[in-house]
Amino acid sequence: MRAVGIHVTFEPYAEEIGAQYGENPEYIAAIVHEEIKGLEENGLASCTKHWIGRGGDSAFGKARSVAQNFDNWMVGWKAALSGGSEWVMTNCGGTGITNTVDVKWDKATMDYLRKEIGFDGVVVTDWWALGGGPSNPGRMSGITPEGVDLGQQTIGWLYNEALANGTDMFGSGSMIRDYSNWEQSPSSNYPQAIIDGLASGEVDKANVDMAATRILRFKYNKDLFENPYCDVQAAVELCASAEWAANPTPITNDEELRAARNPYEVELTEKLQAKSAVLVKNDNNLLPLAKDAKIYLDASSKDAKEAYARYFTEKGATLVEEMEDADVVVGDFGTINDATELFIEDAQDAGKPIVLTLNCTKPTQFAIESADALLYMSYSQGADHGSTEGGFITGTAPWVYADLIFGDREPGGVINKEIARDVTADNEQWKDLAGDQGASPYVRLIVQALMEDDPNHASPINYGDPLVTYQFGMSYGKDPEFKYSALIVPVTMETKEVESGSSTSTQTTVWNQAKAGEPFTVYCLLRNNGADGLTTAQAKVNGEVVAEKIMTVEGGSWRVVQMDITVDAPGDYTIEIGDAVNTIKIAE
Repeated sequence: MRAVGIHVTFEPYAEEIGAQYGENPEYIAAIVHEEIKGLEENGLASCTKHWIGRGGDSAFGKARSVAQNFDNWMVGWKAALSGGSEWVMTNCGGTGITNTVDVKWDKATMDYLRKEIGFDGVVVTDWWALGGGPSNPGRMSGITPEGVDLGQQTIGWLYNEALANGTDMFGSGSMIRDYSNWEQSPSSNYPQAIIDGLASGEVDKANVDMAATRILRFKYNKDLFENPYCDVQAAVELCASAEWAANPTPITNDEELRAARNPYEVELTEKLQAKSAVLVKNDNNLLPLAKDAKIYLDASSKDAKEAYARYFTEKGATLVEEMEDADVVVGDFGTINDATELFIEDAQDAGKPIVLTLNCTKPTQFAIESADALLYMSYSQGADHGSTEGGFITGTAPWVYADLIFGDREPGGVINKEIARDVTADNEQWKDLAGDQGASPYVRLIVQALMEDDPNHASPINYGDPLVTYQFGMSYGKDPEFKYSALIVPVTMETKEVESGSSTSTQTTVWNQAKAGEPFTVYCLLRNNGADGLTTAQAKVNGEVVAEKIMTVEGGSWRVVQMDITVDAPGDYTIEIGDAVNTIKIAE
């Protein structure tokens, strides 16, 4: 990037609890510190975003729970700035510490960045400097903690106040000289408003001078006055393969791009693609497939399907036109929609094992239940803004995909953020706390207490009840070893006075009991003494399955299985979950 003339990268993108790097503060801090250090040590300036948090599950203001875990949220930010980040981008339309107005006009939020943390680099706004962002496209509004109504202020006042609070640069996709109708396009910038504000006194020159000083100091330190240009030939020598550099040709597809790139960069990119693929399910070790398998292949992308077919065939597989003729069906989908569901239904009707690969879309309970093997591929190099060049696959390369399916490469990824069982459970989670997905209020407060004891470190990964746990990722040929124990069923206690001769004593009787037709909850401990694995825990009553639940358990770890069951008729029953057994009396 440095060779082709880039000086500032708008990365890292993930200093936001619940965004790309998950919500574990220890993990976020570690990866962000190293990422920024790597950029900075190689001549690039990182622009960490978005202060104070936007993206992932929720905006910062909406994410804060009743616990108000601000210190937990700041762990990653402090690590980013200690790693040497020279720029910070604010979020537009998201609230800050006071949870009232956009951070540029929230003095407490900007003071925390400038004074508490001591950041003296460049602060740039996101690309909606005077407005509420794409989800709220009008001009900026809201009441500041000081009681100022932003919706009633002039453009000059807004610019000046943001500058005074520590903003240096206003991000925008367009510059417009005439600012008389600025409220109609708050995503644009209006430099003349600042110039006129300086003349009228509405904009303080000291605020402008401070912002300009920081920006000019950055350019000076990067040698951009004396040496602002890149050397095209040097860039080609560094970034391109020797063959392409000697004979540059048009690049129109993925194979041509691969051949044109520096082989070292190609190797790292393809290694990353495999390392970021997460094996979530693999019943009966269905993956990797045999290279002589007969396969029915489908994909949500026509280009991807054609490319996959080519590389599957090169591996030796036979592609068939009808599911009935296949040994296995393979489907690659970028979203779980009607087409995905129809593919699964057709495969189930044909009685074929299903390999489901999800391309940049997280696994759901439906997908996990439906597939025999599930591979979640999180890699994406698509354009964050704007459009990607046509004709190119921006996810996992088709030859790497084929390598993964047939075992020439192994998936090495893990889930970096718990995946919820459903939308309701996800909405109940505290977005400023890690490790509490699906937890009861009692357990959530235990996780909260542990975080308060040390906000820098990870919460326990096995206290809640997610669909897929944090750090979960299976491996080819490595099996879990599940052990169920300590099955708990409801108990009833009865205390009565018992006379014995001349004395009276209190006697308590305890027995396992529930009422017919009313749901009751059973619990047991599930340990995994093998490799990371997924199982479907089944609750049986007198040998009949009455409830099921998907459980992912990391190797060497444990989880609590909790299920509600109902027995309609009175009587004595045996309850089983795996190899854990107990008995219960069902009363009328």
